[in-house]
Amino acid sequence: MQRGVERATVEQLSDTGFEFPSINSRLASGRPYRFAYGAADGPGAGAAYASAIVKVDLDTGDATPFSDESHIFGEPLFVARPHADAEDDGVLLTVGSARDRESSVLAVVDAKTMALVASAQVASSIPLGFHGSFGRAGRP
Repeated sequence: MQRGVERATVEQLSDTGFEFPSINSRLASGRPYRFAYGAADGPGAGAAYASAIVKVDLDTGDATPFSDESHIFGEPLFVARPHADAEDDGVLLTVGSARDRESSVLAVVDAKTMALVASAQVASSIPLGFHGSFGRAGRP
């Protein structure tokens, strides 16, 4: 019996590049999904460094950013609203390191609108390499 050769294909889903993708895994894990979120950091115009959290609509390729002028943001984590039915009904949690001082912020961003909902200031820098995933433990 001869084994078949499996091949991977590359498909560009958006013109917006980003890292550390996050999805609503409660509704979409193992199934098709429409929205992905990630950190879009890199060189900006001139000598500036651009940083944003982006929501990418994988059906259209459109991207909606969240950013502010004072922080460089890392990995967003999607947290679904309890009992939500819509894929983008929840918030993103992301840590931002201040550009010009020793401090950080935990930003809570509405995943549907990409608007800031709340933030908490931290008096020290949190490295952007701080990554994590969280899940609910099952009962034995």
